[in-house]
Amino acid sequence: MAIVNGRGWLTDLAVMRRLQALVVSEQEREQLQYRVKDWESGRFALRWTELDSGAVDARVAHYDLDSAEAVEQKVAQFPRGSKFEWPPTTMTPQSSRAPASC
Repeated sequence: MAIVNGRGWLTDLAVMRRLQALVVSEQEREQLQYRVKDWESGRFALRWTELDSGAVDARVAHYDLDSAEAVEQKVAQFPRGSKFEWPPTTMTPQSSRAPASC
């Protein structure tokens, strides 16, 4: 699955479908199927959390990222017209901070 999650490139629908035929475990096959559905819909989730330390925990589609720059670079790899959605369960950066007592 390292091929699918690589930061330096975008794993598109054609590659995902080829990988489905190659993966051995059912779990990997299921993970790929969810990602294929995202590509078929043309809609990708965008999640952003700023941690108390100031670090960023972000996700674009299935790519885990750690900075605003990395998010910008990954979004730029997607085809023009791709749609990114902020899932309703994702907190805004201001509300995602843990209470000081935690």
